[in-house]
Amino acid sequence: MMFFSIIGASVVFLLLKDQIFFKFNAYYQDSIDSDLGGIGVVKTSFFIILAALSLKKWEPLIVGFPVVAMSFFIGSTRLGLIAFMIYLIYIIKFKHK
Repeated sequence: MMFFSIIGASVVFLLLKDQIFFKFNAYYQDSIDSDLGGIGVVKTSFFIILAALSLKKWEPLIVGFPVVAMSFFIGSTRLGLIAFMIYLIYIIKFKHK
């Protein structure tokens, strides 16, 4: 099953390669002046770290790591919203059990 998932993801990437690179370059150029690099990582990791500290679990850090890593390259303009959603999902999911 894992083999078919990898093959499927590879095919999708090959078909959408130009669109993915175009979007990546557009986001990179949009945030090159404002929050690229360390500033973007700090802004994005705030909610991820807050979720991990609130729940005293490692899972939000593991899930949020790719978002934080991408914020280094394309800034935190859009990825901050994704980090906030990860924070909300974990807080709502685990605090109401």
